Amino acid sequence: MLQKPNDILEDLLHFYFSETIAAFPQSARRNLYGASFSEKFGNALKYFARSAKESFASSPTPLLENKVWLYVISDNNFNSLSFLENQIDENVYVTPYRYQKAGTSIVHLQHASRFRYLLGSLPKFLRLFFSGRKEVRRAWDAVFRVGGMYEYSLAILKQHRPKAIVFSNDTTLEPRSLMLAAKELDIPTFYIQHACIRTDWPPLKFTCSFLEGQDALDKYKACGAIEGDVKLIGVPKIDPYLSRKNTSKKVQNIGICSNLLDSISEVESVVAAVLEKFPNCKITYRPHPGDSRVFSSDNKALIRSNSREEKVFEFLLKQDLIIAGNTSIHYEAAMLNVVSIYYRFDRASVLDDTYGFVRNGLVEEAKSVEELVDEIRVNVVEKRDMGSKAGYYNAVLGTEDEGRSQELVVGGIRGYIGSIPKRVV
Repeated sequence: MLQKPNDILEDLLHFYFSETIAAFPQSARRNLYGASFSEKFGNALKYFARSAKESFASSPTPLLENKVWLYVISDNNFNSLSFLENQIDENVYVTPYRYQKAGTSIVHLQHASRFRYLLGSLPKFLRLFFSGRKEVRRAWDAVFRVGGMYEYSLAILKQHRPKAIVFSNDTTLEPRSLMLAAKELDIPTFYIQHACIRTDWPPLKFTCSFLEGQDALDKYKACGAIEGDVKLIGVPKIDPYLSRKNTSKKVQNIGICSNLLDSISEVESVVAAVLEKFPNCKITYRPHPGDSRVFSSDNKALIRSNSREEKVFEFLLKQDLIIAGNTSIHYEAAMLNVVSIYYRFDRASVLDDTYGFVRNGLVEEAKSVEELVDEIRVNVVEKRDMGSKAGYYNAVLGTEDEGRSQELVVGGIRGYIGSIPKRVV
């Protein structure tokens, strides 16, 4: 069934029009759209130039026809899909960017029609720009970028005709566009959840979505009508680590984790307080991999985790307790029996427990530094056992399938690919 252009446009911009995203601090929103007119204009200009360059550049593309595409746009995506590389026949990594990973071949998807479709979309963009919609005003550089992207994605798929596509991102423009184009051409699409989600995500529209647990399913139901099949399979990327769950009886290693939503000055204050109050503990600071802000501390006892090189689970295995704000690392810690405390590092923000970890009883909340110190002290004496608290987030914890999430995904994808008749594109 042909999809209506306006429906496609609204779907692609769903995440960018989110009121939750609008409440993010500038440091986080910049990953999606500019924080000022000049930033937005710069983003649009760069995209315009990149599209023109791609349309006039000629470079050979490896054979992609009848391959299973593993679609990656970041290290998080790559780490979530890499287990498929040796388990799914005839696969290839593809990306819409110039994203690369050392030692791995990743094909940059491009097509000469990109600039032409962008130019053809300019009248629609101008109508939206002057429409007065507040969502368009605050994210108009994303509205500019989305112009012609769906038609461009169709052109890529018609040229290369993949057997299927596996995604681990269903929110941003490029993967969302390719997914909708594949849906139009009856190309099977699979989604592997790579982190905890919120209810402002766009609705699921994949052939099959492999979700981690009931939490994700409940939230996606709140996002809108679910299309395609859904399987609850746990967390594939944690499989290799479940046999090494934390068994400490008291807290000796404390991790403090920040992300782009957090006030860096507040993070510095909390780190200093924890270092002062717990001199006998090993304290490690871990920023978000995409955070380039300067974190200042002259305390030589502080250990720093290089989040761009050290995988999150390798970091968590070294901790007995972590402190973090609005981030999915809380449930990842709980699955490894690492105690987690929710602390809002940005008190001025309206965002509070955006993933529902406190509300669902997964973690304790400290509303002040004093409460935080008291909660840590309790665990220094006797570490709280997370037990089955993470079962709502990981459907296979405590079952015979614990540690077999990757196997469940591989079997599911193979079954779908084997049962779907060949398609004429």
